[in-house]
Amino acid sequence: MKLKISKNQKKGMMGSPTFELFCKLECTPEELAVIKEYKLTKEPIFEKRNFEGSGAIGAIAKGLGNKKMTVGSMCNGEMFSCKSIGEMQETESHLIAMCKLTSDTVKECANFGGETLIDL
Repeated sequence: MKLKISKNQKKGMMGSPTFELFCKLECTPEELAVIKEYKLTKEPIFEKRNFEGSGAIGAIAKGLGNKKMTVGSMCNGEMFSCKSIGEMQETESHLIAMCKLTSDTVKECANFGGETLIDL
């Protein structure tokens, strides 16, 4: 399993930069089979809420601003827009860590059963 990351920058509506992060889990056919067999496609990898607020406008803004990435959506590829380079770096670090955990989970599922000898 590999994580492919592409970065892009564009100008926002008000002239300030927007940083785009495209992420995709590249899986072997064997890994995809394990993901399907163990129903891991809906497992969350990342969730971001862009807006906070209260009342009807806050509820609408929250609904529009949320971004949830799952194992399945990451296998198809996900685009993420960030308002600052710091936000992009934080998002990227979190995605890498969660995708490593996903990779470990898939390996564990694929090799489940038997014994493991661990040197201490």
